[in-house]
Amino acid sequence: MRTERRKRKRFGDGVNNTEYLLLRKLLKDHVGKENAIAGDELARYLGLASTRDVRLLVEKMRRDHEPIMSLPGVGYWSPKEWGEDESHCIRSLRDMGKKFFRDAECVEKGLLDLYGEAKLF
Repeated sequence: MRTERRKRKRFGDGVNNTEYLLLRKLLKDHVGKENAIAGDELARYLGLASTRDVRLLVEKMRRDHEPIMSLPGVGYWSPKEWGEDESHCIRSLRDMGKKFFRDAECVEKGLLDLYGEAKLF
């Protein structure tokens, strides 16, 4: 399936145009947190290999300023308003970003401790 998927038309960042548009349409049918759809369900509807592919599509949509909401254990939804659930989603995304930044700093410190000064490539 992987080679088959590579042959299909893709956006510049590796996202398939058809899958992107289908996900956009599917999420328009899931408005509000109470109507959220699980990532594995989305993967099945879109014929994707895993929820990781769904996350990549959602990432692309968010970068295109599509307000796709998600929370672990809840799923994905389109907002019906900017309420508490949507604010919680935004805080969750920011917290994940901070965690990744902290992880990168720790790895960098570990390399410095192990090898000394940073090497510029």
